[in-house]
Amino acid sequence: MLAVVAGLGVGAYLKWFHKAPAARACERLTSLCGELDASTCADLAKVANDKAVTCVRSADTCMEAMGCVMGSALEDFERGFRRGSE
Repeated sequence: MLAVVAGLGVGAYLKWFHKAPAARACERLTSLCGELDASTCADLAKVANDKAVTCVRSADTCMEAMGCVMGSALEDFERGFRRGSE
């Protein structure tokens, strides 16, 4: 019985308190920019890396947070562009 209760407790912790970094970044964007549509959060999950998530979490304004996301995407684009042009 104790194992079942402990298992439920761990499951609840993981579901509600230990979210994926992109989900936490999306919550931060929502708090700064207002309600976002689902496609914006899905796009964020595709391009989010650790640097972008950390940047978004420390942003003070909506524009700063969006700059974090765009900077991350452009960094990946530039890396691919360089590889493609070699």
